[in-house]
Amino acid sequence: MTTQKSKNDTPRGMNVGSGMPFRGMRKMLLAAMIVAPLVPFLFVLAVGDMAFTTGVKTSTADSVRRVVEDHGRMIDSYLLERRADLETLFDLASPGELADSACLAERLQTLRRTSPAFVDIGFIRSDGVQAAYAGPYDLAGKNYAQAPWYLATLERGYHVSDVFLGYRNEPHFVVAVARTVPDGVCVLRATMDPVRFSGIVEKIRMGTTGEAWILDGQGRYQTEPRSKAPLLSKADIPDLGGRTWQGVRIVEATSNGNDYVYASSRINDGKWLLVARQEKSDAYTALKEIFSWIAAILLAGGVLIVALAFALSGRIERAMLQILQEKDVLRNHLYRAARLAELGEMTTGIAHEINNPLQVMKSDISYMEMVLADMVEKGDLKQTEDYNEIITSVEQLRLQISRCAKITQAILKFGRDGESTLQDVDMRLFLPEILSMVEEKASVNGIQLVLEPMDRPLFARADPGQLQQVVLNLLNNAIHAVSDRHDGSGGEIHVACTSSGGGMVDIRVADNGTGISSENLECIFTPFFTTKPPGKGTGLGLSVCHGIVDRLGGQMDVESEKGVGTTFTVRLPTPKA
Repeated sequence: MTTQKSKNDTPRGMNVGSGMPFRGMRKMLLAAMIVAPLVPFLFVLAVGDMAFTTGVKTSTADSVRRVVEDHGRMIDSYLLERRADLETLFDLASPGELADSACLAERLQTLRRTSPAFVDIGFIRSDGVQAAYAGPYDLAGKNYAQAPWYLATLERGYHVSDVFLGYRNEPHFVVAVARTVPDGVCVLRATMDPVRFSGIVEKIRMGTTGEAWILDGQGRYQTEPRSKAPLLSKADIPDLGGRTWQGVRIVEATSNGNDYVYASSRINDGKWLLVARQEKSDAYTALKEIFSWIAAILLAGGVLIVALAFALSGRIERAMLQILQEKDVLRNHLYRAARLAELGEMTTGIAHEINNPLQVMKSDISYMEMVLADMVEKGDLKQTEDYNEIITSVEQLRLQISRCAKITQAILKFGRDGESTLQDVDMRLFLPEILSMVEEKASVNGIQLVLEPMDRPLFARADPGQLQQVVLNLLNNAIHAVSDRHDGSGGEIHVACTSSGGGMVDIRVADNGTGISSENLECIFTPFFTTKPPGKGTGLGLSVCHGIVDRLGGQMDVESEKGVGTTFTVRLPTPKA
């Protein structure tokens, strides 16, 4: 769309409302666009630092908590499985079989295939004497009647002891189960290798400095930590909570000059304390990176804010200048639209004026025909060749007067003012009348105008005058497009009307003209948008037509391909039954 500069255009760089130079306003806008986002940016960065620090600590604590919880459940499950192994032996073998050391040795081999941590196994009679034993030590006949683990087993029916030295004078712990028999309560006990059991606990991994171990109720090591402290030695660590503590407890404390994050959880029915620790510098390693990230974000964010401020302020300045220019363009379009409206009124008046002498001429021709007929009847005029030429000329005059009358009637109908009047418009009569108004224009440009025949009546509920405006606009646009491409020959415009179902009727105007590009197709119904050269179009026709069709309750669609042609479809409702 070409814009012509008017005398009242605002000089570049001036604001119409205030007179302030755009350049000065841009500096103020630039400063505001830098300061306004920078202050909240710094605030958000500070809050983000606090939130990130808190989040890292919370996330680390949650991760450690999950690790300790999961491994605590795993250790409890392991001990429960060993207890279940012994109870299974009670179920599969009678007390007499278990009292046989050879049979017990076979059972020990089966248990070791299940868990290599089994060291030995013994069957203890109701008097507390170990009646049968299978293992590497000489423990047959030993009396455990007063052993704490034995008494606890009789009391609860099962027991997992703390690590102790016992008869073998080596650290070990016992898993024992009791079963009532006719002559009392017998006990099946198995010794577990604490070194192999420590391997299970050491599977807990947290970073590069993490380690884990188990303590008994007196704070003595039940498994070997990574620092290789001996079993049953007293752990030199901060207080991690009493036996009443439930779940996992997270504590930050200092030990041997190092800062650690401790996590502890009760296992083995609360008798043991599972402890995991990790150096704080390792646990919170993400915090080391936050300051470098903050600096990088601050630098990148500041550069981005300044760059965007410069870019946006420039775009705003250009947009305001464009608005001023578009304002002038719009003013010019409105002037042209007003002139078109005045021209329409003038055309209507001219049509009225032309229609009156046409009626006089039509009456005079009828009178001439009557006089000629009387003269022939009286013999005053013979029907010679000259007479026949006069009659032919009179008929031609009548034909041309009728044609002029139709044109003036169409102009009056097109320019009619007043409210929209919906009628049942018969397309078989309506479309030929519209096409007759442009057939001469199409013929002059070498365009073939084709109306597809309709095999049955098709009615649309519409205002005839407004619908005439829509179809005429589409036909005139099609003639322009075809003329631009074919230049006097080969052009075709096809008009068809069909029922599209759903109570709608379609009017299609298809041409083989220049077509419309996909970019222009998106804004073809936008007011004042036109692809025609300056002075050839206002950009209002399709926009007005689209509004008319929308008010009539219809729909207007367009399909086009550049260099192939365009098809406009006007879909209108049919009369209600």
